[in-house]
Amino acid sequence: MPTPGTPNNTFAFADIAATGANTVRVVLATGGRWTRNDGADVANVIQLCKANRLVCVLEVHDATGWGEQSGAVHISDAVAYWTSPDIMNAIVGQEDYVIINIANEPFGNNVPESTYVNDTIAAIQDLRAAGLTHLLMVDAANWGQDWQNYMRNNAPTIFAADPLGKLVFSVHMYEVYQNASTIVSYMDAFATHGLPLVVGEFGADHQGNPVDEDTIMAEAQRRGIGYIGWSWSGNGGCCTSLDIVINWDPNNLSSWGERLINGPNGIRETSVIASIYGGSGSSSSSSSSASSSSSSSSSSSSSSSSMPPPSSSSSSSSTGGSGTCAVDYVIANDWGSGFQVNVTVRNLSSQPIDGWTLVWNLGAGESFAGGWNASFSTSGSQVTASNPAGHWNGRLAANGGTASFGFQANNSQPPANVATAFTLNGVACGGAASSSSSSASSSSSVSSSSSSSSVSSSSSSSSSSVSSSSSSTSSSSSSVSSSSSSSSSSTSSSSSSSSSAAGSALSCTPGTVDSWGSGFVLNNYTVTNTGTSPVTGWTATLSFDRTVSVTNSWGIAFATTSGSTLSGSNVSWNGNLAPGQSVTFGLQGSTSGNISPPACSAH
Repeated sequence: MPTPGTPNNTFAFADIAATGANTVRVVLATGGRWTRNDGADVANVIQLCKANRLVCVLEVHDATGWGEQSGAVHISDAVAYWTSPDIMNAIVGQEDYVIINIANEPFGNNVPESTYVNDTIAAIQDLRAAGLTHLLMVDAANWGQDWQNYMRNNAPTIFAADPLGKLVFSVHMYEVYQNASTIVSYMDAFATHGLPLVVGEFGADHQGNPVDEDTIMAEAQRRGIGYIGWSWSGNGGCCTSLDIVINWDPNNLSSWGERLINGPNGIRETSVIASIYGGSGSSSSSSSSASSSSSSSSSSSSSSSSMPPPSSSSSSSSTGGSGTCAVDYVIANDWGSGFQVNVTVRNLSSQPIDGWTLVWNLGAGESFAGGWNASFSTSGSQVTASNPAGHWNGRLAANGGTASFGFQANNSQPPANVATAFTLNGVACGGAASSSSSSASSSSSVSSSSSSSSVSSSSSSSSSSVSSSSSSTSSSSSSVSSSSSSSSSSTSSSSSSSSSAAGSALSCTPGTVDSWGSGFVLNNYTVTNTGTSPVTGWTATLSFDRTVSVTNSWGIAFATTSGSTLSGSNVSWNGNLAPGQSVTFGLQGSTSGNISPPACSAH
């Protein structure tokens, strides 16, 4: 949306969509620094997004640079805007089409780390308490560039604070990211966390300083994470070189726009329309940007995006079961000082269970840090997770009905312990541990669909920051791959026993497959060291029922990416397996028709 006195550039929605973009990020104002965008404005923007098959990423711009920028509003003011009656009326019910980017670059330089973490967590929890269930996007500190690594180091804590686990982290890569090693290191950190990341903004340069845009785009595409190029048009002062199109003319690309849209790993090459609009929504996807409605500042960008499920690291699991209940306890990510667990509770009885309470104990050195999709309490090492009757996740249907939740824990005695004894509503679900993978995934987890977006303003700031400018009249955009709510996708899972080569000390257990005809996501396939000696390096072979092409993978590197039988080896961080230790891997791919879970062997 333009600043006061400039034209209303809503025509840019169609221009952006014409590039192949799948998402537009729109700058909104609370009234703190620019004229407030009311509910009617927001509803109109959402309608324009829908008309052009774009997912809307909406952000509050008045918060840009708080703590350093004069007049910037606090992130809590952004929360007040999102939860005001007219805005709630515009966005509730639009969860499949709208991503809430809570606030653009809401912390400047020199804000204490604890302030960034605590205030960001408070904003997330206040939005959830108000009943908003949208995917939330969180910007980094330091004007989005995170050169002090506040977001990078505290992402697991922040993610755990979201009771729905529907959160994506956004870093803005400008002059702090001038070389490949810095970019790779930052992305590696989130891969280690097993948490979703997008490059919310970047350009070919910033205020005369170079940016390694080629590495940003190549690494984002290789890893299947999102990127957004800044910005569609209207930058002034220092940053006119960041205009993707000149004077809002889609037929007049700048050199930066040509690189971003038509270059290697660019928008046209990688974009996939979101499945909510009937697109295949697999692999990576991209977009450019549009402006919003009335009187307020805005900026614009273009992007490419896709994210694997946040489970791209070591995993162990157990299944505890009795005659009436069973529990799948999957360690989806273990980074030494902490770990993430996905839990599925299964009702094996012939009667439904309305309202459930699950109790288990953590191992030595472990302490509960937070969870999602359930209410939690702790007493010493004992953890209780529960949902009441009437809660969306509180019913366990008869004869195999499930409910899923997750949590994170701290750990002073790694590796993470795999719990095997549980009680459900006071009835023991204990049993011998076995290698397993959950056949149900949490309904609120960030799935293989991805979203990315970003916006920042285009005026000068300190060497590591991006500040806002009231003279900016550009707009923003981003990309989203397949929507997890797509009704066209089918989910299948395999509980077949592990298979391994003769004499091998390794087994491979099939996981889950989400298939939608033209593509699929395979996740939580588990390689386990079943021997008595450590293993250094492993290879897994997948046997599909048809020819497939791998477009993205996590936790495994494939030598050949097309065929009906594919073999891949460990990546750098997950090749060493102690006896009994497991790792998980997954992939995205394209094919023709829905596929069955492929058989898996390991050696």
